[in-house]
Amino acid sequence: MLYEVYIPVDDITNSKGSPEMSQLLVDLEYESVVLTGNLPEKGLLPSKWTPKGTIKVWDENMSTTTYTQVFDHWEYYDCNGGGPIEPLMRNQRIAQYPPVEQCKRAVYRTVATPTLGCYVPVKGASVHARWFVHIERDLTDANGYFQTSRFRYEVNYAIKWERADFDIRSGNWGQAWYNGPKKKGDWNLNINKGGMSWVYAHIHRGAWTYYYNNTYGIKSPPKDGKLFKQRIHIGAMNKSGRSHYYDFNKFWLFPQIKIYAYDTYGNQCSSVDLFGTAVHELAHASHWEIGYSYGQYALDAIFSEPFLPESWAQGVEAVITASIYPKIGWAQDQSVLLRDILGKGGYTPIVWDMMDTYNQRDYGNGYPIDCVNAYTLTQLENSLYGHFTWTSWRDAIRGNYNNPTKIYINELFANY
Repeated sequence: MLYEVYIPVDDITNSKGSPEMSQLLVDLEYESVVLTGNLPEKGLLPSKWTPKGTIKVWDENMSTTTYTQVFDHWEYYDCNGGGPIEPLMRNQRIAQYPPVEQCKRAVYRTVATPTLGCYVPVKGASVHARWFVHIERDLTDANGYFQTSRFRYEVNYAIKWERADFDIRSGNWGQAWYNGPKKKGDWNLNINKGGMSWVYAHIHRGAWTYYYNNTYGIKSPPKDGKLFKQRIHIGAMNKSGRSHYYDFNKFWLFPQIKIYAYDTYGNQCSSVDLFGTAVHELAHASHWEIGYSYGQYALDAIFSEPFLPESWAQGVEAVITASIYPKIGWAQDQSVLLRDILGKGGYTPIVWDMMDTYNQRDYGNGYPIDCVNAYTLTQLENSLYGHFTWTSWRDAIRGNYNNPTKIYINELFANY
């Protein structure tokens, strides 16, 4: 049987600020605690406290730098207040002039020591604090910090890996959670590598960045609230496999996106892999929303490798990932041989090629010719509207914008 439960909001008074109303709410809360058997042994209501803390996750691809002072050399100077004395001149000074009492002081230099790996804030995570049926929530800020309304008793902390427009599932169906401690005090969590919570956190980071910190000049992935455009479900799979996006899974409530904790060779995915894969698959979802269709999907699957959808998603992944991991970015793929690119099932670097100023052919004849540059991600996405094939997208880019390097567009596309 279900009962209606009333939980008074923290520190409510009536419109006139009546202390009698405040006391009445305290009495109601006290009586409810007694009736449910939750009153402490001392029989008194404890004072209120504020659940708060910080959520971070280990990122082996993010580097930190520590600075230390180390001894470099001695500096000699006149103890009576004169300036520095050159060490090589000391004997000459003593021989030619009245002796000067000399002092010395240590001179230090700063040494920077880079270290790969650190805990990074998990932004925008939904943290829950629960006592009995009373639940308060807060979203972590840029530093991973959260703070809820106040409680009297110890709370059960948890992270629910969901937002208004996407959620992360534990496999195909179950909601992904991090079940924290039951305590009265701050919850400062560092999620270590090795478990599925670590996987959830990095998938969340990629999805949150694309949805809610989108400064890249492109539309965000599909949002909740439209017919058959319900919240994107991301299934985090604790096994090996190839991550993918299937739009039609929404019709039977399967996750449209599946991301695997291990690659097809059984290797655990890195933090940057999980972040980038989340962005990549959400780029597919965004592409479908602006016109890519089931029919075109079938044609690409039957007659050719899907160069357009995969190259677009690869480009969005590269740009967003490079903004978070600038030392990784896309530069490493600019040195891949053309024959290897063509063996990747349509995953080409053409989006990055049209934006950067680097010509891979400088490496040698086995690399793509890339004389195109200075296009923006916004321009490339705008050219996708109404164009669903490799060549029609190419022609739209060339025709829509007066870029002086557009004369090389056909040559660039012909690489692939």
